[in-house]
Amino acid sequence: MIAVFGGTTEGKMVADFLDRIGMHYVYSTRRSSGPFPMKHGQTRQGALDETSMASFLADRDVTTVIDAAHPFAAELHRTVVRASRSLGIVPIRFDRDCSLPQGVEKGASLHHVDTFPDAIEMLGALGCKRPLASTGVESIGRLEPYWRMHDMRIRILPTVDSVCRALDQGIPPGRLVMMDPPRSSQREVLCLLAYGIDCMLCKENGRSGFLPEKVLAAKKLHLPVVVVRRPSLPEGFSIVETLDELGGRLGISRGEA
Repeated sequence: MIAVFGGTTEGKMVADFLDRIGMHYVYSTRRSSGPFPMKHGQTRQGALDETSMASFLADRDVTTVIDAAHPFAAELHRTVVRASRSLGIVPIRFDRDCSLPQGVEKGASLHHVDTFPDAIEMLGALGCKRPLASTGVESIGRLEPYWRMHDMRIRILPTVDSVCRALDQGIPPGRLVMMDPPRSSQREVLCLLAYGIDCMLCKENGRSGFLPEKVLAAKKLHLPVVVVRRPSLPEGFSIVETLDELGGRLGISRGEA
């Protein structure tokens, strides 16, 4: 049995790949990621610590672990490595390319930081009056010292779960921008103009997180962009970045996939 930790674009790519090659798997997420077609997969939801994850893997007779979760899910990555190691499994990390395409950075006002406290400090140094944080509902608590004192907007997915989680953290509803991430720089420009945004805060989450579109839109409007760097992966993963590489780790030839 294969265990896939997903909830991301990459997670669904891995699930689709396993369906196509006829391999059975369990698709595990912390919260519901919405239904999608599965032929050979089962789903489970809920956070796991190291002990409960090791029990889950052992109970399901898992022999292959694939971590395709979000690049910023640092605690999950550590838990996957530790739980897998306790069972003698070398986990596979299906990683996303978080670099910006060539030419996107040219002329952009990018300010890279390592943590959210560093991001708050940078926003203050830039004198941002109404920044847009496109860092998701999970970041609301980390950004509270800033939005309590400044007119920040935070973009979240337009779902009941996201809105409830946001309001539970005490943020005023008027500070929320409830919409899916714009999938083009033109639509992002319209969003920035509609809300009177003068700065963007983003995660270094690559093309899957529409970072190039965000940077291009900010560049068109001459706005600064503060980018929180992705956490480094813990040691212990076998890292792949393409489905061909994943197939190779699973012993599947390109022709079979």
